[in-house]
Amino acid sequence: MSAATIGVEGALAVLEEASGALSLRTWMERHRAEILRHRDGRRIDWVALCRWFSDVGLVNARGLAPTVRCAKMTWYRVGKWMEARKERASVRAEEAARTATFREEAEQLTNQAHIHRERVKPGAELKEKMEQAERAAASAREKRERDERDRVQQSRQAEFDARKALESAPVVATTPPGQYPKQKILSDERGMALPPCEEENFPPAKKGEISGATGNPWEFDDLPGYPSKWHFEYELDWVRVVSRMLRQRHETNRTMTMDEEDVVMCGQSYKYVI
Repeated sequence: MSAATIGVEGALAVLEEASGALSLRTWMERHRAEILRHRDGRRIDWVALCRWFSDVGLVNARGLAPTVRCAKMTWYRVGKWMEARKERASVRAEEAARTATFREEAEQLTNQAHIHRERVKPGAELKEKMEQAERAAASAREKRERDERDRVQQSRQAEFDARKALESAPVVATTPPGQYPKQKILSDERGMALPPCEEENFPPAKKGEISGATGNPWEFDDLPGYPSKWHFEYELDWVRVVSRMLRQRHETNRTMTMDEEDVVMCGQSYKYVI
C-alpha cells in the first residue's frame, strides 16, 4: 500500500468523532437554522432546553451538562461562526467566478490569435509581431494565475486567523449593537415586572461592559433572578429597581449574596431605596 492509494474517508470519520458525538456545539451547528425557522422570532425557552439537553446526554466542552448561561453563549458563538463561514463561502464563490472570467478571456485571446494565423499568411515582420503578442498573452496569463494564487493564499490565511480567534475567545458576554432591547424603563413597576436576566435571549450584562446609552462601563454584574440592566438607560435606575426587589425578598442583609448586598448599599448611598 502506498500513500497515493490511501483514501481520506477514514481521516474524515476520525475528525467527526473527535468533534464529540454528544457535543452541544456540534448539535447546535447542525440544527440552528431549523430551530430559528421553528421559533419564527419567538423567545427560546433555555430552561426547558437545558433540561432536555441533560436528558439526551448533550454536554459542553468540559463534558458537563450545559447550564442556561452556557447554552446561551454556545448558541451565540455558533451563530457568529456560521455567519463568518457564510461570508467565507461567498468570497470563495467570487474568487471562482473571477478565475473563470480570466480563463475565458485567455481562451478568447488564444482563439483570436489562432483565427488570425489561419486567415492571414504571415510574413517575417507579421510573424514576429504575432509571436510578441503570444508572449505578452502568456505573460498576462501567468501574472493572473500568480495573482489568483496570492489571493487564495491570503483568503485561506484570513480564514485560519478568524477561526483561531473565534476558538481562543474567552467565555464572556459581548455587546454587539442591535441585539439588546432599546426600550427605556420609566417606572419602577415596569422594571420590577421584567423577566429575570437568565431568561432573556441575550447574554447578561457584565461589570466593565459599555452602556450603549451613556458610553460608561457598568459597575455591577446582572444579578441572577432579577431584571437585566440592558433594559435601562442608566445603571442607577436599575440599582433603584433591583434594590427594592431585594428588600422585598430579604428581611435582612444576612440572607443576601455579596453582590446583592453591594447593590443594596449603592442604592442606599444614592437614596434610591425608600
